Amino acid sequence: MAELFKRTKNLKLSIGRFLDIISDSGILFTKAIEEYCSGDFEKFLERKKLISENERQVDEIRLSIEKEMYINTLIPDSRGDVLAILENTDDVMDEMKNTLIHLDMERPAIPIDYNADFTELSKSTIDTSEALILAIRAFFSEIYSVDNYIHKVHLYESETDHFSDSLVRKIFASELTLAGKQHLRYFVEKIENISDLAESVVDRISIYTIKRML
Repeated sequence: MAELFKRTKNLKLSIGRFLDIISDSGILFTKAIEEYCSGDFEKFLERKKLISENERQVDEIRLSIEKEMYINTLIPDSRGDVLAILENTDDVMDEMKNTLIHLDMERPAIPIDYNADFTELSKSTIDTSEALILAIRAFFSEIYSVDNYIHKVHLYESETDHFSDSLVRKIFASELTLAGKQHLRYFVEKIENISDLAESVVDRISIYTIKRML
């Protein structure tokens, strides 16, 4: 992140830590979905707790970055764009946490036939969020490589849509009750929404990148 933050070592380290935690949480999220589907609720709850703790840390780091940028009048020309990126990426983290909280509260019955589908969906949506993290890192350090990661975000988001549509069709073609089908669809959409949020952030980054390169 040397390019944008040449004089702000602490800020660079804080943003790096912010992104590291969200990246780590994506791995935890995928594991949590796998464990929920397999019925290992003890491990699932451990992952949920870790992600909740990570989300709290991410919020604290984001607020600390915001405070430092304003108090020390750092990078005033790009401050608004940087804060918008962090705030919107925090929304991706929030959706991971909230999805697991709702799974714990509602405990939908996921038939074993759908375990692999939910796992693939969760991996695909986290691939999208991880590509977003790489795009953000590039925005701060290698501005000319941002487009490569933006392309990957769109690719993974498209794959996630495909997995989601396929799974919903499979669910509604099953012998489950209508209420059961609607309950599973809700969680398909919750998982997919992580990917949608990541794509929304990267669309903003695309605009901010153009501004910085002018």
